[in-house]
Amino acid sequence: MLRKYIAPKIFYKELFIIIIPIIIQFFVQNFINFLDNIMVGQLGEGEIAGVAVANQYYKSFIPF
Repeated sequence: MLRKYIAPKIFYKELFIIIIPIIIQFFVQNFINFLDNIMVGQLGEGEIAGVAVANQYYKSFIPF
């Protein structure tokens, strides 16, 4: 008979305890970047490009 799970159930429980805050942080970070692009989008294309570059540096310096 095939096992449905590879690891024990406690592993998955602890994994989700770690993953859920990471998912929430990722969602909030991307939502804020989206709002930045919307607010700056009214100024012009050059400003949007500047925000996009700044967001790339922000993502590389701020770990999950």
